[in-house]
Amino acid sequence: MSCSNCKPKISFKQRYTKLLESTPLGNFERLIITDRYINLVTATEHDYRRTSSLFIVLTNLISISSVIIAVLVAIDRSAISTCDSSLLSQFVFWTLLTLSILLALANKWLYSFNLHKKYIMNKETLEKFYSEGWTFIVGNGRYKTCKDYNSRYKLFCLKIEQIRTKSVKGVNALETEAAEMIASASAHDNKVSRKRGKRSHQATQRNDVILFIDDDENNENNEDNEDNEDNEDNEDSDDAHTDDNTYDDNTHVSHASHASHKSNVSND
Repeated sequence: MSCSNCKPKISFKQRYTKLLESTPLGNFERLIITDRYINLVTATEHDYRRTSSLFIVLTNLISISSVIIAVLVAIDRSAISTCDSSLLSQFVFWTLLTLSILLALANKWLYSFNLHKKYIMNKETLEKFYSEGWTFIVGNGRYKTCKDYNSRYKLFCLKIEQIRTKSVKGVNALETEAAEMIASASAHDNKVSRKRGKRSHQATQRNDVILFIDDDENNENNEDNEDNEDNEDNEDSDDAHTDDNTYDDNTHVSHASHASHKSNVSND
Protein backbone atom coordinates (compact mmCIF):
# COMPACT_ATOMS: atom_id res chain seq x y z
CA MET A 1 0.00 0.00 0.00
CA SER A 2 1.43 3.36 -1.02
CA CYS A 3 1.68 6.16 1.54
CA SER A 4 1.73 8.95 -1.03
CA ASN A 5 -1.87 9.83 -0.16
CA CYS A 6 -1.38 9.45 3.61
CA LYS A 7 -1.69 12.73 5.45
CA PRO A 8 0.61 13.39 8.40
CA LYS A 9 -1.10 13.52 11.75
CA ILE A 10 -1.74 17.08 12.84
CA SER A 11 -1.09 17.76 16.49
CA PHE A 12 -3.54 19.43 18.83
CA LYS A 13 -1.32 22.50 19.02
CA GLN A 14 -1.39 23.04 15.27
CA ARG A 15 -5.14 22.52 14.97
CA TYR A 16 -6.07 24.77 17.89
CA THR A 17 -3.67 27.51 16.86
CA LYS A 18 -5.29 27.53 13.44
CA LEU A 19 -8.75 27.81 15.02
CA LEU A 20 -7.63 30.68 17.28
CA GLU A 21 -6.49 32.68 14.28
CA SER A 22 -10.04 32.58 12.93
CA THR A 23 -11.53 34.10 16.12
CA PRO A 24 -11.91 37.85 16.72
CA LEU A 25 -9.63 37.72 19.76
CA GLY A 26 -6.69 40.08 19.98
CA ASN A 27 -3.07 39.05 19.73
CA PHE A 28 -2.59 39.30 23.50
CA GLU A 29 -5.48 36.92 24.24
CA ARG A 30 -4.29 34.49 21.58
CA LEU A 31 -0.79 34.59 23.02
CA ILE A 32 -2.10 33.89 26.53
CA ILE A 33 -4.19 30.93 25.33
CA THR A 34 -1.27 29.54 23.33
CA ASP A 35 1.25 29.96 26.13
CA ARG A 36 -0.97 28.64 28.88
CA TYR A 37 -3.74 26.41 27.57
CA ILE A 38 -2.06 24.77 24.57
CA ASN A 39 1.16 24.16 26.50
CA LEU A 40 -0.84 22.60 29.36
CA VAL A 41 -2.62 20.29 26.93
CA THR A 42 0.68 19.34 25.26
CA ALA A 43 2.29 18.53 28.63
CA THR A 44 -0.77 16.52 29.71
CA GLU A 45 -0.70 14.57 26.45
CA HIS A 46 2.98 13.74 26.99
CA ASP A 47 2.31 12.66 30.59
CA TYR A 48 -0.69 10.61 29.50
CA ARG A 49 1.33 8.80 26.80
CA ARG A 50 4.08 8.03 29.30
CA THR A 51 1.77 6.72 32.04
CA SER A 52 -0.40 4.79 29.58
CA SER A 53 2.66 3.09 28.09
CA LEU A 54 3.95 2.12 31.53
CA PHE A 55 0.49 1.02 32.65
CA ILE A 56 -0.07 -1.19 29.58
CA VAL A 57 3.43 -2.71 29.71
CA LEU A 58 3.33 -3.45 33.44
CA THR A 59 -0.20 -4.85 33.49
CA ASN A 60 0.53 -7.09 30.50
CA LEU A 61 3.80 -8.16 32.09
CA ILE A 62 1.99 -9.09 35.30
CA SER A 63 -0.70 -11.05 33.46
CA ILE A 64 1.69 -12.88 31.12
CA SER A 65 4.22 -13.63 33.88
CA SER A 66 1.51 -15.06 36.13
CA VAL A 67 0.31 -17.42 33.38
CA ILE A 68 3.84 -18.49 32.40
CA ILE A 69 4.83 -19.09 36.02
CA ALA A 70 1.80 -21.33 36.55
CA VAL A 71 2.62 -23.32 33.38
CA LEU A 72 6.30 -23.68 34.28
CA VAL A 73 5.46 -24.86 37.79
CA ALA A 74 3.28 -27.58 36.27
CA ILE A 75 6.06 -28.52 33.82
CA ASP A 76 8.62 -28.63 36.61
CA ARG A 77 6.44 -30.94 38.71
CA SER A 78 5.89 -33.17 35.70
CA ALA A 79 9.63 -33.28 35.02
CA ILE A 80 10.34 -34.20 38.63
CA SER A 81 7.68 -36.90 38.65
CA THR A 82 8.97 -38.45 35.41
CA CYS A 83 12.63 -38.09 36.48
CA ASP A 84 13.71 -36.17 33.38
CA SER A 85 17.15 -34.68 32.88
CA SER A 86 18.35 -32.00 35.22
CA LEU A 87 18.90 -29.59 32.31
CA LEU A 88 15.16 -28.99 31.95
CA SER A 89 14.81 -28.51 35.69
CA GLN A 90 17.60 -25.93 35.73
CA PHE A 91 16.06 -24.07 32.79
CA VAL A 92 12.65 -24.03 34.47
CA PHE A 93 14.20 -22.92 37.77
CA TRP A 94 16.06 -19.93 36.32
CA THR A 95 13.08 -18.96 34.16
CA LEU A 96 10.78 -19.07 37.18
CA LEU A 97 13.24 -17.02 39.20
CA THR A 98 13.53 -14.35 36.48
CA LEU A 99 9.78 -14.14 35.93
CA SER A 100 9.13 -13.97 39.68
CA ILE A 101 11.54 -11.05 40.04
CA LEU A 102 9.95 -9.25 37.06
CA LEU A 103 6.48 -9.89 38.46
CA ALA A 104 7.45 -8.50 41.88
CA LEU A 105 9.08 -5.40 40.35
CA ALA A 106 6.12 -4.77 38.04
CA ASN A 107 3.68 -4.96 40.95
CA LYS A 108 5.90 -2.68 43.02
CA TRP A 109 6.21 -0.05 40.28
CA LEU A 110 2.54 -0.20 39.35
CA TYR A 111 1.01 0.12 42.80
CA SER A 112 3.72 1.87 44.80
CA PHE A 113 3.79 4.80 42.37
CA ASN A 114 0.03 4.63 41.66
CA LEU A 115 0.55 4.41 37.91
CA HIS A 116 -2.91 2.91 37.43
CA LYS A 117 -4.48 5.94 39.14
CA LYS A 118 -2.27 8.44 37.32
CA TYR A 119 -3.20 6.83 34.03
CA ILE A 120 -6.92 7.33 34.70
CA MET A 121 -6.45 10.81 36.15
CA ASN A 122 -4.37 12.02 33.20
CA LYS A 123 -6.97 10.66 30.80
CA GLU A 124 -9.78 12.53 32.61
CA THR A 125 -7.76 15.74 32.81
CA LEU A 126 -6.88 15.59 29.11
CA GLU A 127 -10.51 15.04 28.11
CA LYS A 128 -11.56 18.00 30.28
CA PHE A 129 -8.99 20.23 28.58
CA TYR A 130 -10.18 19.09 25.14
CA SER A 131 -13.84 19.61 26.00
CA GLU A 132 -13.24 23.06 27.49
CA GLY A 133 -11.23 24.22 24.49
CA TRP A 134 -13.79 23.09 21.91
CA THR A 135 -16.78 24.50 23.81
CA PHE A 136 -14.89 27.82 24.09
CA ILE A 137 -14.37 27.97 20.33
CA VAL A 138 -17.91 26.90 19.47
CA GLY A 139 -19.66 28.83 22.26
CA ASN A 140 -21.70 25.95 23.70
CA GLY A 141 -22.40 24.93 27.27
CA ARG A 142 -21.45 27.51 29.85
CA TYR A 143 -20.30 29.90 27.12
CA LYS A 144 -23.81 30.38 25.70
CA THR A 145 -24.54 33.25 28.06
CA CYS A 146 -21.36 35.13 27.14
CA LYS A 147 -21.96 38.23 25.02
CA ASP A 148 -18.68 38.23 23.07
CA TYR A 149 -15.32 36.51 22.80
CA ASN A 150 -13.74 38.71 25.47
CA SER A 151 -16.20 37.49 28.10
CA ARG A 152 -15.71 33.95 26.82
CA TYR A 153 -11.96 34.40 27.11
CA LYS A 154 -12.15 35.42 30.79
CA LEU A 155 -14.43 32.51 31.69
CA PHE A 156 -12.26 30.14 29.68
CA CYS A 157 -9.08 31.19 31.51
CA LEU A 158 -10.86 30.71 34.85
CA LYS A 159 -12.04 27.20 33.97
CA ILE A 160 -8.62 26.19 32.66
CA GLU A 161 -6.98 27.22 35.93
CA GLN A 162 -9.62 25.30 37.91
CA ILE A 163 -8.95 22.15 35.91
CA ARG A 164 -5.20 22.62 36.33
CA THR A 165 -5.49 23.19 40.10
CA LYS A 166 -7.64 20.11 40.53
CA SER A 167 -5.16 18.05 38.51
CA VAL A 168 -2.21 19.26 40.60
CA LYS A 169 -4.05 18.45 43.83
CA GLY A 170 -4.80 14.97 42.52
CA VAL A 171 -1.16 14.39 41.57
CA ASN A 172 0.03 15.63 44.97
CA ALA A 173 -2.45 13.33 46.70
CA LEU A 174 -1.24 10.36 44.67
CA GLU A 175 2.42 11.17 45.38
CA THR A 176 1.66 11.57 49.08
CA GLU A 177 -0.17 8.25 49.09
CA ALA A 178 2.73 6.57 47.29
CA ALA A 179 5.26 8.07 49.72
CA GLU A 180 3.18 6.92 52.70
CA MET A 181 2.89 3.45 51.19
CA ILE A 182 6.63 3.23 50.65
CA ALA A 183 7.31 4.61 54.14
CA SER A 184 4.89 2.13 55.73
CA ALA A 185 6.49 -0.74 53.81
CA SER A 186 9.94 0.43 54.90
CA ALA A 187 8.77 0.79 58.51
CA HIS A 188 7.28 -2.70 58.36
CA ASP A 189 10.56 -4.09 57.02
CA ASN A 190 12.50 -2.29 59.74
CA LYS A 191 10.09 -3.60 62.37
CA VAL A 192 10.48 -7.14 61.08
CA SER A 193 14.27 -6.71 61.05
CA ARG A 194 14.23 -5.41 64.64
CA LYS A 195 12.06 -8.34 65.73
CA ARG A 196 14.41 -10.77 64.05
CA GLY A 197 17.40 -9.08 65.66
CA LYS A 198 15.70 -9.15 69.06
CA ARG A 199 14.84 -12.81 68.67
CA SER A 200 18.41 -13.57 67.62
CA HIS A 201 19.74 -11.64 70.62
CA GLN A 202 17.37 -13.47 72.95
CA ALA A 203 18.38 -16.78 71.43
CA THR A 204 22.05 -15.86 71.93
CA GLN A 205 21.36 -14.93 75.54
CA ARG A 206 19.50 -18.17 76.08
CA ASN A 207 22.40 -20.11 74.59
CA ASP A 208 24.82 -18.21 76.82
CA VAL A 209 22.68 -19.00 79.88
CA ILE A 210 22.47 -22.65 78.86
CA LEU A 211 26.23 -22.78 78.38
CA PHE A 212 26.73 -21.07 81.76
CA ILE A 213 24.39 -23.54 83.45
CA ASP A 214 26.15 -26.43 81.74
CA ASP A 215 29.51 -25.09 82.95
CA ASP A 216 28.15 -24.78 86.50
CA GLU A 217 26.77 -28.30 86.33
CA ASN A 218 30.07 -29.58 85.00
CA ASN A 219 31.93 -27.76 87.77
CA GLU A 220 29.55 -29.15 90.38
CA ASN A 221 29.94 -32.63 88.94
CA ASN A 222 33.71 -32.24 88.99
CA GLU A 223 33.57 -31.04 92.60
CA ASP A 224 31.28 -33.93 93.51
CA ASN A 225 33.64 -36.36 91.82
CA GLU A 226 36.58 -34.87 93.67
CA ASP A 227 34.69 -35.07 96.97
CA ASN A 228 33.75 -38.67 96.26
CA GLU A 229 37.35 -39.50 95.45
CA ASP A 230 38.50 -37.81 98.67
CA ASN A 231 35.86 -39.70 100.65
CA GLU A 232 36.92 -42.96 99.05
CA ASP A 233 40.58 -42.21 99.89
CA ASN A 234 39.62 -41.40 103.47
CA GLU A 235 37.56 -44.58 103.74
CA ASP A 236 40.44 -46.61 102.34
CA SER A 237 42.86 -45.05 104.84
CA ASP A 238 40.39 -45.67 107.66
CA ASP A 239 40.00 -49.28 106.61
CA ALA A 240 43.75 -49.68 106.46
CA HIS A 241 44.14 -48.15 109.90
CA THR A 242 41.42 -50.40 111.26
CA ASP A 243 43.11 -53.43 109.76
CA ASP A 244 46.42 -52.38 111.33
CA ASN A 245 44.79 -52.01 114.73
CA THR A 246 43.09 -55.34 114.37
CA TYR A 247 46.38 -56.92 113.39
CA ASP A 248 48.15 -55.33 116.39
CA ASP A 249 45.43 -56.53 118.74
CA ASN A 250 45.60 -60.02 117.37
CA THR A 251 49.39 -60.02 117.68
CA HIS A 252 49.19 -58.81 121.26
CA VAL A 253 46.68 -61.48 122.16
CA SER A 254 48.84 -64.12 120.54
CA HIS A 255 51.92 -63.04 122.48
CA ALA A 256 49.93 -62.96 125.71
CA SER A 257 48.60 -66.44 125.18
CA HIS A 258 52.05 -67.72 124.29
CA ALA A 259 53.54 -66.21 127.49
CA SER A 260 50.77 -67.74 129.56
CA HIS A 261 51.44 -71.11 128.02
CA LYS A 262 55.16 -70.85 128.86
CA SER A 263 54.44 -69.95 132.50
CA ASN A 264 52.11 -72.93 132.83
CA VAL A 265 54.74 -75.25 131.44
CA SER A 266 57.37 -73.93 133.82
CA ASN A 267 55.12 -74.44 136.81
CA ASP A 268 54.48 -77.98 135.85
